[in-house]
Amino acid sequence: MFLDKRGKRWPRFRLLAFLGSLLLFVAGILFVQTLVLPSSLRLPPAVEQLKSRLKALQQPKQGSPATKPLWLDYAKADRDKKKTAESTKSQGTTVVRKQPAVAAQGAVQEIRLGFYESWDPDSLDSLKAHADTLTHLCPDWLHLIDGSGSLKVTADQEVVELIHDRKLRLMPLLRNLGEGDAWQAEAVEWLINGPEERQQQFIKHLVDVLDNLEAGGVILDLQQLDPSYRANMSTLLIRLAEALHQEEMELWLCVPMGRELKIFDLDLLSHHVDHFVAMLHDEHAEDDPAGPVASLDFFKGWLTTFVEGYGKPEQWIISQGSYGYDWSEGQAAEHISFQDVMSRAGHTAQTVCEFRPPASNPHFVYDDGGTVHTVWFLDAVTFLNQLQLAREHHVGGIAVNRLGTEDPGI
Repeated sequence: MFLDKRGKRWPRFRLLAFLGSLLLFVAGILFVQTLVLPSSLRLPPAVEQLKSRLKALQQPKQGSPATKPLWLDYAKADRDKKKTAESTKSQGTTVVRKQPAVAAQGAVQEIRLGFYESWDPDSLDSLKAHADTLTHLCPDWLHLIDGSGSLKVTADQEVVELIHDRKLRLMPLLRNLGEGDAWQAEAVEWLINGPEERQQQFIKHLVDVLDNLEAGGVILDLQQLDPSYRANMSTLLIRLAEALHQEEMELWLCVPMGRELKIFDLDLLSHHVDHFVAMLHDEHAEDDPAGPVASLDFFKGWLTTFVEGYGKPEQWIISQGSYGYDWSEGQAAEHISFQDVMSRAGHTAQTVCEFRPPASNPHFVYDDGGTVHTVWFLDAVTFLNQLQLAREHHVGGIAVNRLGTEDPGI
């Protein structure tokens, strides 16, 4: 039974014994490590979120205490008198009924403008998907680069063809935004304070560019200008409006909130500008402390001030935000889309989103590598709330600012 004529059994036995001993040795080391090394268990997501919110609440409060809302500085004093007079008329036997909030069938079509950025592929995808629900498109194609009135044109032929195919009205955006997203105030101020010949040359060049694009007009977004040049600004805008009207084009003007509003004489310009675009967002932006992008009180206050105080209600196009901001400690906020918001919420396992008056803007807090982030954003719910308020004021239309960043529910 134990005879091994070839002498191979013993070497095989030694090899198997060695391998078995080696496996037992490795298994012993792994077993000892489990006894010595600490556990790396993670806290439940709900506990992690609670820690982040508590840490955010411990941050020092920024900004000044609550003061009188800024829009009250621009509200017309006679607005309350008009309301009182209307109320007095209704005291008699005949009741004066208000007009319906939504225009009846057969009335002037509501303008639905989409702001568009050529550098963002999501903006093009959104345009292709929703062009049938828009009436106007505002691509960021024109830039005023110096005081001589020179223009930088970055038109996209694919978009131009798409606009014509979908029968949209093209209204390019003209801004004084230069390299590095820096506002070039000098480019506008040198133009409006310069000789009439320079202004006429600029107007002619602009009209030619719009004519080549087969545009329906232009939308101006001029920012960070010295309010002391208000009269000269009005002169240039009136000349531009007259030149555009002769070519059957329109002039629209973006109206900012806050102190920059002083550069525009809205009472005078309402007789020349076809539409004002009220930029009712960025209540808190990149360089501000974390807060709502367009709280309900902020939106209602500026909407009422503009529509009831200047021009006709149908002249106003209400620009509604469709994006968010992500603030982190000691850093400027990051401008993010609704898709970015959902991605970050999912990545950090968010289970709750705060949404309550008076802000009525959704927001949440999350922790990323020990850094607390606060996200405020606008979604389909905030868009609908703002849309209803705008229509109750009988405005001429609304704008999505901007295509590619919006909640699909919009």
